[in-house]
Amino acid sequence: MDWNKEARRILRFEMRIREISYKELIRRLADIDVTETERSVASKVSRGTFSAAFFLQCMRAMDVSALDVSGKSVTSAKHSGK
Repeated sequence: MDWNKEARRILRFEMRIREISYKELIRRLADIDVTETERSVASKVSRGTFSAAFFLQCMRAMDVSALDVSGKSVTSAKHSGK
């Protein structure tokens, strides 16, 4: 398994279901005292090469309280409150 791709997939998925753009993620990161540029975040996510600390910062900034890292397919109904 390519773990960098998996981390990138999870981060992008969480952004997508919350409708959070890179610009919005930068603002939210700033709210928790993490300074990043839109370009640096886009590059990290595109490559999938970011630290566990950065991943956790993003999850916290997006108010993610739990993750399914089982690798099983996640349906949109799970996240729509149904």
